[in-house]
Amino acid sequence: MLVKRPVIALVLAALLAPAGAIEVAAATPTSYTVAEVSEDYWYTDTTFTAVGEVRNDTDVPVRNVKIRVTLFGADDAVVATDVGETWLTILDPGETSSFRMDVALPGGFDKFRIEVDDWTDSSLAANHYFTATSSQTRLDFTSTKVRGSIRNANVVPAGGVAAVATLYDPDGNVIGNGAVEVPGVLSPGGSAPFEVVIEHNPIDVAPTVRIAAEATSDPVTAVTFNADPGTLTYGRSTTIRGTAPAGASVGFERFDQPTGRWVATPDAAITAGADGSYETTMKPTFGTTYRAVAGSAISVPMVIYVEVAVSLRASAKSTTLGKKVVLTGRARPADPGSKVVIQRKVGSTWKTIASGPIARSTGAFSIGWAPKAKGTYVIRASVGNQSLVFPGMSSIVTIVVR
Repeated sequence: MLVKRPVIALVLAALLAPAGAIEVAAATPTSYTVAEVSEDYWYTDTTFTAVGEVRNDTDVPVRNVKIRVTLFGADDAVVATDVGETWLTILDPGETSSFRMDVALPGGFDKFRIEVDDWTDSSLAANHYFTATSSQTRLDFTSTKVRGSIRNANVVPAGGVAAVATLYDPDGNVIGNGAVEVPGVLSPGGSAPFEVVIEHNPIDVAPTVRIAAEATSDPVTAVTFNADPGTLTYGRSTTIRGTAPAGASVGFERFDQPTGRWVATPDAAITAGADGSYETTMKPTFGTTYRAVAGSAISVPMVIYVEVAVSLRASAKSTTLGKKVVLTGRARPADPGSKVVIQRKVGSTWKTIASGPIARSTGAFSIGWAPKAKGTYVIRASVGNQSLVFPGMSSIVTIVVR
């Protein structure tokens, strides 16, 4: 969001609510993003402070979400910029984290922009298995002390625990946040106190507080979930193994990106054995994050990647220079308007030599290709992302051109 600076004196900035026109920069909507859902700011003669909250709207865990703050002067010239990260390192699908950025002011500025700058897909799920109690004390109009207790709700010890306290105004907007390390190692069910003082914009009512915690230790829970293989071709099955309380009924859920909710898969529930183990098979039709559920116990989520299934055949394995070879095959699934790319291996790289459309109804394709030089061609067919299915490649085909 691009916001014009309020026309007020800097000495009054900490006392007055933001005012003036608000200019919203155009954004490109996407189904896979880490979205900024709330923001606030204040500034002094030397520092611009931005606080806010982001949400993981993708289907996979993400880590190291970066926040960029840019300050502009006359003629939209950049006068200062800085990049930081959210308080929580890893966010599972649908999870949120707040952030705070303190940017040094080299002088005046006219407007600013706060945006999600980058993030990285993560194969490791977050260890956010904690519960918290808290209370708050208003120190003055611009600072609040939050104290409470963090409890380890996991079944394994948790070390390197950090507590994040986020304050919200009555409309649910972030007005301030802070983090503090919880010392020591929390045993399963163990708890430890924390206290943090949070600076925020002036507010004349008690803010709402939300506590989140994260640990750097293994997030194993009472229910486990593992898929082997974790990456499979469309139409193939994967073996699901895990553990749960003996005799428990184990069901499965997937993260639904459009709604931001966990929904049950069509797979039948399975009963854990006397030793707590279970095993079944699943045939996912698209890639997303899955987890196992047994009563109130939930496993660490795991991403299962599903790749496009691509086949490739050549009308001739040997041909003469200039004679056309017909390359046919099928891609499943196939989105409307998608295409197949034919690639030749040159050294250790693959170079495109032809491309063509994929039939929407059948996924079939047919491409005529005339080689321009003699030699042995090692080729494959490649298809890009298809909705929630990841790119896939065919087996190689060798064609000798005489």
